[in-house]
Amino acid sequence: MSAPSLPAKPSRTLIVGDIHGHVRALDALLHAASPGLGDRLVFLGDYVNGGPSSAQVLDRLIRLQRAHGAVCLRGNHDDLFERVLDSPSGMDAFMALGGAVTLASYDGPHARTVPKSHRAFLGGLPLAWHDERVICIHGQIDPHADPGDPDHVKALWGSVVHAESHASGRTVICGHVSQRSGVPLDLGHTVCIDTAIRHGGWLTMLDAVGWTYIKANAQGDVRTGRLRG
Repeated sequence: MSAPSLPAKPSRTLIVGDIHGHVRALDALLHAASPGLGDRLVFLGDYVNGGPSSAQVLDRLIRLQRAHGAVCLRGNHDDLFERVLDSPSGMDAFMALGGAVTLASYDGPHARTVPKSHRAFLGGLPLAWHDERVICIHGQIDPHADPGDPDHVKALWGSVVHAESHASGRTVICGHVSQRSGVPLDLGHTVCIDTAIRHGGWLTMLDAVGWTYIKANAQGDVRTGRLRG
């Protein structure tokens, strides 16, 4: 008699908030979550400016795209970074938001040290991703906008303070506005998972199927919590 088959492990939608150059926290989350091939990984943008390892963060994400099909969305900091790589005209704004530490992570203070693979990665970042349950976006989306075609400025710069319920009934998962409490902000229709790693807080990974989360700080310490249920 054959042994009874075990139930399949349910797939997860694992969504990661603003990383801001903290590769140690990112690695700690990935180790703790141990995503499998059936899990979906979604990153909400703002990969650079803040911690000392922006270049290493982009390396990790590029590998996760290739090996795991990870979805990497565009944040306002990433958008500014791409712009200064094409033209120095936006350098003042980029440097004001922490650009010096990002360029330093490339072993040189100049944009020309950024490899082609990173430039291609930044150039290919979409504004949003959605499935039947959630809309993932860095900033915000208009309540009646097509989730596949959001407004560029609002997607990058929109604040959860002004969040509205989306007409589709999906939950919007966003970043961009740091939650200094270190806990994701749950408004019901919108959840903000930027938990302030850039300001000495935490980097959060939310399981949007089970509504649990894992968070890690810059030292790689890990904590878990439950958002709903």
